[in-house]
Amino acid sequence: GIVFRIAGRSVPGASEEAAPAEPLVLVVRPSRGGADEWVLPKGHIEAGEEAPEAAVREVAEEAGVACSGPAFVGFTAYSYAGEDVACAYYRMEEVGAAEDSEDRETAWVTLAELEAAMPYPETVALVRRAFGP
Repeated sequence: GIVFRIAGRSVPGASEEAAPAEPLVLVVRPSRGGADEWVLPKGHIEAGEEAPEAAVREVAEEAGVACSGPAFVGFTAYSYAGEDVACAYYRMEEVGAAEDSEDRETAWVTLAELEAAMPYPETVALVRRAFGP
C-alpha cells in the first residue's frame, strides 16, 4: 500500500515524526534479499478478503501501521523467481499503530527520498500519482 503521513497532522501512537512539514510515505525492507532496498508494503490476498482489505492488513503486518480509506491507485506487474506477479496499490492514510508480525525495518520518507532510494520507476510513478498534482 501507499501509506501517507499527512503534513501538519499528528497521529496518536505514531513515532516522533508524527507531524511532518511535508507528506511522507511509508517504506519497508523487502522480506527476501535487498537489505539495502526499500519497497512499499504489499502481500497476498487471503481467502474471503477483498483487495483493499488485504492492502490494509498487509501494511499492519509488515510495518505495524494502522490505516484507513484505501483508494485504488494502480497496478504494477513484474516477474519474481520465474513467476509473473501483478500487484494492486491503494493509497491509505495512517491512523495509528498496529501490531506487526513480520519485524521489518520501516521508514517514513519524502517523495524525493523515495525517488532516490527505490530502484523501481513504475512503483515510484504510482506513488507520484497517489501524491496528486
